[in-house]
Amino acid sequence: MNLKFPDEFLKSGRFIVYSDNRNTGILRNKNHRKILELIARQEKDFIIHVGDFVFWDLGWFSFFRDLRHANIDKTIFTVRGNHDLPFSYKLILLLSRKRMKPQNQKTYYSIEYAGAILIILDDNRGYIDKEQYIWFIEQLKASSEFTWKIVFAHKPIYSGANRGVREKLVEQLCPLFKEYHVNLFISSHFHGYERLEVEGTTHIITAGGGAPLTDLNKKIPQLIKHIKNFNFLLVKVEKGNKILELTAYDINNKIIDEKIIMN
Repeated sequence: MNLKFPDEFLKSGRFIVYSDNRNTGILRNKNHRKILELIARQEKDFIIHVGDFVFWDLGWFSFFRDLRHANIDKTIFTVRGNHDLPFSYKLILLLSRKRMKPQNQKTYYSIEYAGAILIILDDNRGYIDKEQYIWFIEQLKASSEFTWKIVFAHKPIYSGANRGVREKLVEQLCPLFKEYHVNLFISSHFHGYERLEVEGTTHIITAGGGAPLTDLNKKIPQLIKHIKNFNFLLVKVEKGNKILELTAYDINNKIIDEKIIMN
């Protein structure tokens, strides 16, 4: 599925990325609510959530309750996390099967926005399956008209936390990132913030939506910054602009990282 935004929709050239609040449906997620309150104050066109909305299916009610609490009124685009079980994820976030055509029920899709193509992948198996991989290559081949190519997936390719490097994803995705000049890869899963640089592509992990935070396990060569705190990311992209701006904020609304990518 490919989504296109008309120019009149592009009010700010800004969108927010966050993830891993992992609501349980039992206890109120105070950290998630605080992050959402900060996100609500930011000028933005939409939000991308990079997965793990809930810890189990009972958490969906509390997730939407938190959105209402913070008066979040912008579109939220979704990336499936490993805790977001396929059936409930599709039922709740991709609408009912009766209202969605089969080809639009995939958990991967792309968005055209402000001279950028945003490609959403589902890597929860630890690799990209054949059908999705072929689709991804087709998207990249057709992306030459876009100034910016930004890819999203729940599980990182490289990280200084826990498992570190996912060799299968390195094998599948990194050569394509290099060949088709992907500017930015955004993931989550390991709860905190990381910025890495890999062969011309900036990798960001923004996974500080409220779930218990993850320690740094190993300082791999690709790692530039690791911050153990709740966080969200502001992305600024304007049509025709050769500068992509990234600003990461913590739960106290303090800037914890900034990155400018030139094209």
